Amino acid sequence: SHFGSAEWTIMPSFVELLKEMHVSRGLFLVLALCQVLPSWSLSVGAALSASTSTTALHVGRETASAPGTDVQSGEDHKLPACPETDPTVLNLMSSSLAEEAKVSVLAGGRALVLLAGEQKAGSTELFQLLTQHPQLHRAGKKELHFWDTNAEIDDCRLKTYLAMFSEALPEGSRFVDGTPDLLCDPVAARNTAWLFPTGLRVVASIRDPIERAFADWDMHRRKGQETRTFNEAMIQELPTAMECADMEDRYFKNQQNSSALDEIEADFHSKCRMSLRHRCVFGLGPNSSPACKGYLAKGMAAIQIQIWRRHHGNDAIKVVRSEDYFATSRAQDTHGALVNFSSPIFSFLGLEPLSTIRSVATGNGRSHDFDKPRSNINDELNVEVRRKMRQVFRGTMTRLFDMTGLVWSGWLGPR
Repeated sequence: SHFGSAEWTIMPSFVELLKEMHVSRGLFLVLALCQVLPSWSLSVGAALSASTSTTALHVGRETASAPGTDVQSGEDHKLPACPETDPTVLNLMSSSLAEEAKVSVLAGGRALVLLAGEQKAGSTELFQLLTQHPQLHRAGKKELHFWDTNAEIDDCRLKTYLAMFSEALPEGSRFVDGTPDLLCDPVAARNTAWLFPTGLRVVASIRDPIERAFADWDMHRRKGQETRTFNEAMIQELPTAMECADMEDRYFKNQQNSSALDEIEADFHSKCRMSLRHRCVFGLGPNSSPACKGYLAKGMAAIQIQIWRRHHGNDAIKVVRSEDYFATSRAQDTHGALVNFSSPIFSFLGLEPLSTIRSVATGNGRSHDFDKPRSNINDELNVEVRRKMRQVFRGTMTRLFDMTGLVWSGWLGPR
């Protein structure tokens, strides 16, 4: 099945997972009664239904409070939380609210900026940097997780998300949602295109995939959520990463075949995005579920960017190198470096660049750093594992060069 089918579902992945867990029929029933099964299998099927006129929307249940911004003060404020969702209320196309919301957004000329990725590629710093512009407003907290695919949606959740578009903003102003996991999510690309057929701008901060994977692993290690060494984690994830790399190859070879692209997007979503997250949600430890964190799969940036381009158009996506931002803190003229880095992004958003801009704390200095010290990749990654990782990522890095003209240090650009 594929994205164009209303019956598209990840039930096969769910069944495979139950087999891995040796789940009894009794526990299977408990899971269903606890709303795990409905929210998993139905939400994805509803979200991927039919074509552009019937695509459903998602919002993450973990969004306990609704987004919103006090535009006058610049401070975040929270709207009342929505009640728990009936797991059967998943397809808003059965409600008049969805179409009304779309009309309202278009009529109001509202625009949204998504800092869609990547995770561990400086999205927090980029969010703090860009929202210094008087015409870019924080849509509540940085990561709204509205478009996440492990999600349910009802009228209340859509209303709270759209509430920010009723704010009185100066002409040309935009709201900013900085949820970095969205880049690797084909469902988010399709759903945002439904609500924002025009007016959406996506900024994707991309990092060297090996460095990104290491930073992701180190974050989980320091949080106490990762017991494997970096080498162990990478070796266990390589088979899944190779599958995802093969999907990327097929995706770029089938650019003129819409139905094939739909199928590959569904496959990528199921194997390289959705199944990873739900293996974690079910509480399987990283050792029993080797690809749980998706350190490698998240680094397949070329297919992710191409999926967003397919649904929003090439001109709606701006790709920047996170390494260019990190370098500003080491520049002799830090202020000038920040202005030079941010000006092309503001221009892409149709805004006047700032002549004065404040530096923001990098990941090395943020207050939410954890007790455990950071690791050094050179101490953790052996030569053979690095070689295998480079083989997995060489295709995506070459395509990134072809697509953007950007080169990451140590990676060959042209074929």
